[in-house]
Order: sequence, then structure tokens, then C-alpha cells
Amino acid sequence: MELKSVILGIDLGSTSARAFLWCSRDKSQVIVENKQRNNLSSRYEKGDFSTSCHPFDDNGPVYVGDEPDPERRSISLKYAFYVLANASDELLQQYALVQPMLDLKEDPEFRDRLDQGLRQLFSTIQRHVKAICTRRKLQVDTIALSIPAQWNLDFEDTYRDIVAKVFAHEPDKVCFHTETEALAHYLFRDHIEELPLGNDGQYVVLFLDFGGHNMNGCVFSVVRGEDETVSFYRIGETFGAGGGSEHWEYNVGQLCSRRMRMVGLSPKSRQILLDEFNRKKLTAGPGQDRAVTLFCEDRNGPLSVTLEANEVNACFEDALRRPLAMAAQRIAGLSEIEGAFDRMVVVSGRTCRNKELQERLKEMCRKAELAKPVFTDTLDISDEHVKIAKGAAYAASNTVSKDDFFLRGAAFGIQQLQHVNYNSNPENMWDDTAKFLLDKEHDQLADLFATGLDQAKIVCDPFRHTGGNDEPLHFYRTYDVLHLGRLTRGHWRISLTRVGSGESTSLLLERSKKWKKSQHYRLVDSTPLSLYFDKGTNCMHVGRPGYSLTELGLAFGTGDEVDAEGSAAEDDNDAVGPLETDPERRLRGPAAATHRSPLRRSGSSARCCSQAREAGGNACGPRCGTPSGKHRGVKPSGSLRDAPIDFHQQRHHPYKRGLDTSTIVCLAK
Repeated sequence: MELKSVILGIDLGSTSARAFLWCSRDKSQVIVENKQRNNLSSRYEKGDFSTSCHPFDDNGPVYVGDEPDPERRSISLKYAFYVLANASDELLQQYALVQPMLDLKEDPEFRDRLDQGLRQLFSTIQRHVKAICTRRKLQVDTIALSIPAQWNLDFEDTYRDIVAKVFAHEPDKVCFHTETEALAHYLFRDHIEELPLGNDGQYVVLFLDFGGHNMNGCVFSVVRGEDETVSFYRIGETFGAGGGSEHWEYNVGQLCSRRMRMVGLSPKSRQILLDEFNRKKLTAGPGQDRAVTLFCEDRNGPLSVTLEANEVNACFEDALRRPLAMAAQRIAGLSEIEGAFDRMVVVSGRTCRNKELQERLKEMCRKAELAKPVFTDTLDISDEHVKIAKGAAYAASNTVSKDDFFLRGAAFGIQQLQHVNYNSNPENMWDDTAKFLLDKEHDQLADLFATGLDQAKIVCDPFRHTGGNDEPLHFYRTYDVLHLGRLTRGHWRISLTRVGSGESTSLLLERSKKWKKSQHYRLVDSTPLSLYFDKGTNCMHVGRPGYSLTELGLAFGTGDEVDAEGSAAEDDNDAVGPLETDPERRLRGPAAATHRSPLRRSGSSARCCSQAREAGGNACGPRCGTPSGKHRGVKPSGSLRDAPIDFHQQRHHPYKRGLDTSTIVCLAK
């Protein structure tokens, strides 16, 4: 009997891991349940796999499943990656729970125990998956792993190596999707009608996932077409900040240990106190003026610890400082985007069940003149605990062809950032519209005049449905495809042509210029652009997965050269902007210009990175190099920090997040 191919989605949480099998062909699904679940724990759902481990001693196995040894010091296996992947000091500072491991992070034996623990956890999951596949005649084709937005290539390499070896799976069949990308795919596929979207038009949805160990976020554009189909694609980059309810609990545990230092607090007693606090923390924290008393039985008899309200509140504020700062920044930025669409904030995660946190998020939306946020735990969702694992599998299953991308209405255009002189357009606002270049039915030459200070970029509206219409593309429906950098002074003619069909489809970009006083255009350059789809973003990119545009010779420039040179070239014979060749700015994957939100402000990447860090986040990749632009439709603001839609491209691995056959998702109503 022929085996049915399925995708395995795995969500590694800081408390437990969840797994899910999905067949995109017949839409069948199986939740991989842990049959040895310890029903005494209230920290995670029945059927989940505990991620607690004991790496601090060699008194037994590192991973003991759902019955951890109360006498041994424990920590979540999710934090093992911060040691094994050699996370930067800057990132480690955001994670208080990692601190107990830092003194041992260079110890080979300790690192080996962490590696053992992870392999033991995934071996447990693998046995359950294998049993289901044998019984149901299934075969895992792709393994889709959800990860925090802050995890870079080193994390992915470490994670892939462990999973590929445990499951005896090909490494290039292991892909990654950020946790909020997975959340978006899950909600849009299974619960689109649960979201308060209108019957027509476009929404921009900000997703915020407040997990126990960090907050992740991303922005998706949702389009409801005339045929009542719903389509969506990501704009900008995912982002994240360390902090959450587990950090709050850790701070409380540290406070209890200091309070009981005279009598000493055993690992077992400390865990009992934290388990009791875990049951109370939904209603504890700011807004409450009563003390919290915790009880446990110790070897010396009954013990109790009373924490004053201000102490509990201080622990909360410290733990949620970075996530709340980033959430406020992103919500404010969402309100500043102007365009003919509605806005929505969707919030998920166990941490956001805290009443005070919910009220703060509601207040942020109120100040930004947005509707109240939608909390996913209020939706009619069954098996909510596996939603991220499901979403990762869904994201990995997209199989729409390149031809279908055009058939569904994709259109390309060229957008300008114009300067009449050095004093004009001081806020660097991009034009509201882009001149039409290409759709499924025809292409159109775009003539434009450049002052020598102007910049240009190719953009795409993936769901325009033009019907042969060559009207301009509106910025709020597009994402950036390719920056052309600064165009030298003169009259330019830009063309974009579709070449080939099927999976050999590519684009041909031609730039011509009117020379001197001639009335004729001369071809300056002709550049073939290969295409591929990314499953996480649901967008088409130029280039090849795993390579930067610089490596492919497609980095025309980003506009930095105007500021760097101090003046723009006036020579008509200087026809093309300089190529970006700085090796320190190369990216392993889609270049920073290939997929960026059109809803952004300008400024150097250094300013963006530093100010994002001030807000407690890590929105930028390790080598983000492209400055962002502004749109005339975005309200000006006094600082770049107030422009949270300025997401930068993360580094990508040759295996990347998602596979080569990724695409836009279109859902039938």
C-alpha cells in the first residue's frame, strides 16, 4: 500500500512541545499526543510533551519526560539552544532564565548534557510520530519547526542538526517558520471567520504572541476579493523581544530564595512555591494591591513566603518591560499607516491571559485609535495548544505555482522617492503610487524623470486583479521587490517583462535613458530576474533562496550613496546607480531589499538597530544594511523609534524558512 505523505509541524515551547501531522492533499490531520502525560501538572495541556530537563548534575537522565525529579534543579530545554547556538551577549541579556546556565556555557560536559536532553525529547516525540505513521500508513515528507523571531542561522543550524538526526530525515526537508507566522497561517486557514474582518476590502493585521519566554510579532495584509476569497501575505519582517510570564515567575522565585536564604530553599520547595504562584499569576501583578502568600512543605516543616503587592508588581514590570515596549511601539505604528484599509491587532499566548496585561494592550489600542485587540483565547478554537504546530505545518504545505501567482492578479510597478532639490521632501517620503509595469495580461513602459537625487524601487501588489488596467499601484497594497537605488539625472524608461512559463518563469528588467539632447532612449542595462516564493511571507521574491542579491549581482543600491557621497551625480553619462559591494553587508538569503514593508520611514540601519534595542527588541537582522523609505501616506513622526513597521530582513539559511515552492495563500470563503 502506498504511503501518504504528510508534514510534521513541531512547536517547541518553554513549558511543553506540541506536534501535528498534516496532509495537504486530503486535508487530513492528526495531533501527536503524549500518552504518558502526567495529569498532575497544570502547566501544559494533556497530550503535550514536557520540555523540562536536568542538565546541572549527572545524577540521572537529562530528560525524564513528564515526571521531573523534584530534588534536581531543572530548566526548560528551549533555553538550551541559547547555549548550544552561542547566542550573542546582547540577546542573552533579554533572557533572565538563561542566566543559571551562563557560568557553565563553555563547559563541554554541560553542553553535551544539553544536547543529550534535546535529543531525548525529540526521540520521545519521534517514537509517537513513528507509531502513528505505521498505524495509519503515513510518511513524513517535511518537518516544519516554529522558532522565535530572534533566532538566527546559528539557532536554525543547531535545531536542524538535532531534528534531522533524531528523525533520520534529510536536512533540506527541515524548514523553519517564526511562531507568529505560524499563528497567522493557522488563524487564516482554520478560523478566518472568527476574526472580525469585513466582507470586502483590505485589512492590515498586527499579530502579537506573548509566550512564556518572549514576545513575537509580525504584520500581514489580508485581502478579500470580489469572488469572496480571502488572501493574505506578510509585510515587513518578524520581530521579537525577550520577556514573559516565565521571566516573571523566575523573578518571583529569585525573590523567594533571597527571602528564605537563612533556612535554605531546596529545588523541590522552590518548585512547589512557583507552581502555586503559577496558578495565581493570571490575576496577580499591577492593578492588585494585596500581598501574595505561597506555601510549601520543606524538610524542616511547613514554610510560607509572603510577597507584598509592590514586590510582585516589580517582578512583573521587569519581566514584561521589553515585550510591552515593543508592543506599544508596533501598535502605535500600525495606527500611523494611512490608506484605504482597516487595521486589527490579534494577541495570543499564555502570558496575555493576565488581566493587567490585557488591559494595557487595550489601552495601547485606545490611544492609537484602534479597535480593541482580539485575544485568541476568546475565539471558538478547539485544540488551541497545538495552533502554532498546526500553523507551521500549514505554512510548509503551500504549493501554488508561479503561473497561479500571476493568474490571481499579481501586478508589478515602479515607485519613486522624489527630490526636486536638496531641500525638498526632507522627510524622504515615497510616492503614494507606483507606475504600472506588468501583470498577467500585459506590460507597460514607465517613463520618469530623475533629478539625480531620486530613488526608485520595484514593488508588487500580489492581488490587484487589474483586468488589463494599467492604473497606478497604491503603496498600501504593495511590498518591495527590488531597490534600484539612485537614478542619475535625466529621462528614464523602465520596462519589466515576464519570460517563460511554469516553474521557469522569470522577469526581465530593462532600463533605458535619453542621452544628452537626443529624443531617443538607449538601453543602459538588461537584467534577468529569477523568481521564487517564500512560504512564510507568502510573497514572491527575486533571486534564489539562500543567496543575497549582492552575491547574484542584483544589488543596484539602496539610496545610501546619496548621503555617503554628499551630492548626487549630475553627469548624464553616469547612467546607473553604484552596486553595493561591501562584503560586511552581505546576507545569506533574500537581500534586505527583496521583501520589506512599504509602510516605513527612512533612516540609516544603524539608527534603526540602536533604537529598536532601546525599546527592548531585536527587530533587525545581524547585518541589516538597507535603510528604509517613507511613504507620503504615513504620518510623519519625530523619531524613527515611532515607526515600528520598519522591519529589517533577517539572515536566511540556504535551506531557509520554508521551501522553494512557497507561495501566496488564497482561501475559499
